[in-house]
Amino acid sequence: MKKRIILFLLGIILFISALPLSIKMIMEYFHTQQMHSRYKIEVISNRYPPPAQKFTVLSHSVEIDETIIEEGNYTDRWNYDIAIANLTIKIDGETLATLENYPIRAKNEGIQKYHGNISFIGLFDKKEEERKLFVVLRNTKDEITNENGVNIISSPPLEEIKYTIHTIDEEGHIESATFSQNKRSAIQTLVLNNSGTSPMAVGYYTDTWHMYPSVFFQFSTFFLGIILIIFYFPIRKVKE
Repeated sequence: MKKRIILFLLGIILFISALPLSIKMIMEYFHTQQMHSRYKIEVISNRYPPPAQKFTVLSHSVEIDETIIEEGNYTDRWNYDIAIANLTIKIDGETLATLENYPIRAKNEGIQKYHGNISFIGLFDKKEEERKLFVVLRNTKDEITNENGVNIISSPPLEEIKYTIHTIDEEGHIESATFSQNKRSAIQTLVLNNSGTSPMAVGYYTDTWHMYPSVFFQFSTFFLGIILIIFYFPIRKVKE
């Protein structure tokens, strides 16, 4: 009986400790399904071949003016050759944003050169029946470190990364919002996850679904707690 009570109490401890995050993971799962059901997403840079520095999307003309500042001995964490450039983004001929001294993938084609820092996302809202263009800019630049005489481009700590999203509707109206890696709205999370500008996939309620093996340990703890509670529930035997 003593062993039964100990295992039952262990089950309660495991269940209670895993319950808060498990609830968030369930909420995240259904939230993700709802977002994917409501919105149709097109990542413009994933087109083949990728658009050049001047292209048209959702009836808007997009242009990126690029000025190379330095073509040094740089590589990023995926071993892409990196150049440093000043970038000016224009929408319908008007300057939207300017990025100074930003790393670009020198040998990539078209707008794939700006992977990780600039992204263009087309979003169709099935509920409202409207299309919008999202221009995602990573405000926090990658850091340059020197390893064995080679300059390496690496990402800064997650809590320091900030972004700006410019939202352009079909009439050309622009709304802008700045947010951090760890504090985002639902639509910002959806766009960020498809933009290629975030160092890792993120969730709205929790990032655990994207953190293996954390997701495995979380559910293992939760279900093990339930199993121990069910099988070792201390039921007193009643004497006849």
